Amino acid sequence: MNIKKNDTVIVLSGKDKGVKGKVLVAMPSENKVIVEKVNVATCHTKPRKQGETGGIVKKETPIRACKVALYCEKCEKGVRYSVRVGESRGLECETYSFEDVQKDPALLDAFVSVMDDTSERNDFVHRDNDYLMLLFGTLKDYTDIMIVYYDKAKDTQLQNARLAEREQKVAALETAPQKKIKGLKNDIDVIDKNTKSYNERMEETKDYPEDARIPVAGGLTIRYGGFANCVFGGTRNIVRNNTRSSHYMNYLRLLRSIDLGMDYHDLGYVLCDSPETMEPDGALGPLSPNEDFVGISKFKLSFGAHYTEYIGEYILVGNSFRYWLYKELMPKAKKAKMTAVRLLKKH
Repeated sequence: MNIKKNDTVIVLSGKDKGVKGKVLVAMPSENKVIVEKVNVATCHTKPRKQGETGGIVKKETPIRACKVALYCEKCEKGVRYSVRVGESRGLECETYSFEDVQKDPALLDAFVSVMDDTSERNDFVHRDNDYLMLLFGTLKDYTDIMIVYYDKAKDTQLQNARLAEREQKVAALETAPQKKIKGLKNDIDVIDKNTKSYNERMEETKDYPEDARIPVAGGLTIRYGGFANCVFGGTRNIVRNNTRSSHYMNYLRLLRSIDLGMDYHDLGYVLCDSPETMEPDGALGPLSPNEDFVGISKFKLSFGAHYTEYIGEYILVGNSFRYWLYKELMPKAKKAKMTAVRLLKKH
């Protein structure tokens, strides 16, 4: 559990859904929190001493930590903790203009290296450097590229600080009063988990030098007329799951849109399967993401996003056999093209 005392949170579900409040007590061992003005219970008290009167007292009671999220003042929504993991694991973010990329073409190469891994992982062909420079140059006043780097030296520095903190807490256990022992042990357990995660990152990056600064995520965003559109974006395979680099980058992307006064931040499309049922009034039935888009749909909704449904294309079949050829052979042809493109890139 990564919510601490005095954090401001928002309730995600239950009778107090939407209520914001300060965390009064954090109970990591039970994975619960007590939040100001949330889950208030009415207690009847009896007089315990002569002269005391009984009465009704209202007080906050614990709720499960999964029912709340850290509240972001800038975006006025609850946010997942994953967006904050990155900085404690060596991630840093830089935003570049068209002029920056013109001066240092290696920046675009770093972005393309991210898209290479993404396209291979998700089976699509991405745009080349020339196309990206043409797009960037044409819309340079409204476009930027954001790149997230994994700084290996910074990660090691943070780990050394954690180990020093662990030594202090272990020493404190010897003289700590009973009521503080559980908290100290929980803190030590958290550091041990972070150490395990750090060791996994070191193993993943063992072929890189100790001071390596590796591009691990990138996004190209166009902002115009109050709309921010995430046109291209992706992540490298290396330290991808360990650092949550995609969460970190898209969170910063969103904050930049807010800082620049955008009214909308479009996270992109999600393809849905055609609805199998119709509503009584003739409207389309409930939509569900295509199986290839289930993961990305959950990822986008995790930012507290709202989605808008649009009707896609409908096909009137004129020749069943030709349509079958199109439907069955096109995916195979596309896959063959992908394989050919990758082979050409390698050679």
